[in-house]
Amino acid sequence: MPPSKLPDLDNIIPDTTIKPKDMCRGTGLLMKRRTKSASEPGALSSRTAKQRRLASEHMSLLQYDEEGNELPVAKPLHAIPKRTVVCKLCGEQGHMKKTCKKKEVRMSLDDFDTHLCTELIPEEEETLLIPGSFASV
Repeated sequence: MPPSKLPDLDNIIPDTTIKPKDMCRGTGLLMKRRTKSASEPGALSSRTAKQRRLASEHMSLLQYDEEGNELPVAKPLHAIPKRTVVCKLCGEQGHMKKTCKKKEVRMSLDDFDTHLCTELIPEEEETLLIPGSFASV
């Protein structure tokens, strides 16, 4: 049996080439990166399930003219949330206290007209019993 010839370690040229990072990654990650970079920015592949559903609904509503330009699409009514805000200064709906233009009307605790009363008022039939020890000082 001939002696096995080992390579001469002095003649081996060290590999100092810089390899790209993709060579270190597994095949699955590399495929995922390639498909993501191949798709256009904001494409359906990089979105969540809800974003994909909303994007497909939007794509179904798109309309184009004869030249291929995209026509503007009105938002559906259910997409616009209804905002019911109450101003803390004047008590009216539709604006907040930073944008309140009614400078003469201010809500105060003492004023019955502007302050919202939340305490329970007893009915006329009920009688309030106050013990004598409480009434006398």
